[in-house]
Amino acid sequence: MKKIFIQAIVLGGLALSGTGCEKYFDGVNDNPNDITSAEPNLLVPAVEAHIAYGLQGDISRLTSMLMQQCTGTDRQWLTYQVYNISETDTDNFWRFNLDGGPMQDLHILMKNANAAGYGHYEGIGKVLMAYCLMNATDLFGDIPYSQAFEGADNTAPTYDSQETIYGDIQTLLSDAKTLFSGDGGAVLPGAEDLIYGGDVSKWTALADLLSARGHLHLAKLDASHYNDVLSILDAGGFTSSADDAVYRFGSTETSAGPWYQFNDQRGDISFTGWMLDTMLVMADPRLDQWVDTSGGGAAMGPYFGSSDAPYEYGSYVEQKFMEAEAAFGTGDAARAANAHNAAVMASLAKLGVAGVNPAFESAEANETSGTITLEKIMVQKYIALFTSNEVFTDWRRTGFPNLQAVPDNITGGIIPRRLPNPQSERLYNPNAPAAPAITTKVWWDN
Repeated sequence: MKKIFIQAIVLGGLALSGTGCEKYFDGVNDNPNDITSAEPNLLVPAVEAHIAYGLQGDISRLTSMLMQQCTGTDRQWLTYQVYNISETDTDNFWRFNLDGGPMQDLHILMKNANAAGYGHYEGIGKVLMAYCLMNATDLFGDIPYSQAFEGADNTAPTYDSQETIYGDIQTLLSDAKTLFSGDGGAVLPGAEDLIYGGDVSKWTALADLLSARGHLHLAKLDASHYNDVLSILDAGGFTSSADDAVYRFGSTETSAGPWYQFNDQRGDISFTGWMLDTMLVMADPRLDQWVDTSGGGAAMGPYFGSSDAPYEYGSYVEQKFMEAEAAFGTGDAARAANAHNAAVMASLAKLGVAGVNPAFESAEANETSGTITLEKIMVQKYIALFTSNEVFTDWRRTGFPNLQAVPDNITGGIIPRRLPNPQSERLYNPNAPAAPAITTKVWWDN
């Protein structure tokens, strides 16, 4: 699908983006018109839109399909449905939606803001870089980062281990919070910040949420990270869904959200699978927002299927589910149950269906210390975070929901646990490691 998302702010971001590690000859990629000294207020809206479009595009479709929230039915998506996913299929993810796109712009944003003394802009750049890094390493494992932004001076950046990347993520978030607490400089972020309108208190809360998310991802390796999650959320984070970090797409065809564009132009995916079946059994009132069941579940519902759909960088709903899992992991079943119940109710309220089905709320949002389980927490989070890449990460970490590989798969009955390394890295970066099989676990998944 050719993306028609040509909103002016995104074009600005694409114009500023480099080509990542795919730089072949010294000087060839030097663009005399490239605005490497662009003002941060121009970069912020561009990169926010670019990240939202990239991560809610093919990446979201692929991870949602692997997690059986939807089903590939035609063309390449029918191939992906049986896990036939190659390095060419993920190349654009890396080159345009992660390293070669917004991450390059974020490097420029942080550098320019630092040079100008615009601390709050630099903090925004660090939070968004941490966000991109976490998504990239969770999908691919080891990735280039420490040498990834040197341009023609280093066309073959080395790969940093996922363990190192996770340390970098936490450093970025900690540094961002320090910047937000200080003098923002002569120019402060404002309306051009399409997520929070320049409100650094909310950016600080998002940094807390992402820091807690990062620790949660490592709890499979070391359960002490559950305590870190709770400590962070006890000290900060979101206080309600009003704090959600949301980028909203436009109402015109050229600014519409990626799921809307895909469904309108291609329609190679149906919204059937484990999630639909489970929500039908539960009589979950959120179903009509997620899936249009009038055709048997083939169409996407209005929440993400509309042209002006939101992209959620982080939400209070997710935070309460993180709290529930972490509390359960530390043995505090009462706190886990209360946080789980609050998460389900916040999800229903956000979609405008709280109170619509009291029987559902009694069954699914009324857990106690004696009834709460990790599976209940993760299944409800899986439903509430429909289309989010976090669902793929959560499943790998916890094993819930208990999905089975689709029929006729080509991986020996194993659901993929990572995406293939991009082709451009194998071809043009001699430091790229040998590509692991897509059934191989990333570092934190062991």
